[in-house]
Amino acid sequence: MPVDSFLEKKWKHAFQVFFDTNKSESLEKQDFDMLAEKIKQQRGEDSKAYRTAKASVDRIWKAAAAAATETDIVLKFQVSIDEWIAMWSALVLQAKTADDWQNAYIDYMFTLLDASGDDKIDKNEYVQVMKLYGVGTNEAGSAFDKFAQVSQ
Repeated sequence: MPVDSFLEKKWKHAFQVFFDTNKSESLEKQDFDMLAEKIKQQRGEDSKAYRTAKASVDRIWKAAAAAATETDIVLKFQVSIDEWIAMWSALVLQAKTADDWQNAYIDYMFTLLDASGDDKIDKNEYVQVMKLYGVGTNEAGSAFDKFAQVSQ
């Protein structure tokens, strides 16, 4: 059974916008280091956000690297977008509980979006963080409105 095309688009978008920081169309360890560094610059080295991000991105990288083909890791230390999608698809198709790296992903994304550190994500925080990643104000605001409405 194939994975829903919406999920694949979502995973591709996350790959391109949030993880492939150097826009090389593959993930390398340095992409993940840059993610943590960005949060460190935004929130400070001693912040909970940075500590969570650093631990989370390391776990996500290890899982992504493990999902990559042996040739990619040995020769290039890269994870392709197809391997990224395969990693996510395997979890959905297996319908099992979240792996450690998936929990780390959730921790990272929530920490990233909770700019105030109050354990809530409001529209302003969401829009401001999305702007850091090149998402337009209107697009980010519209996305927030859609999922906020669904969760009410």
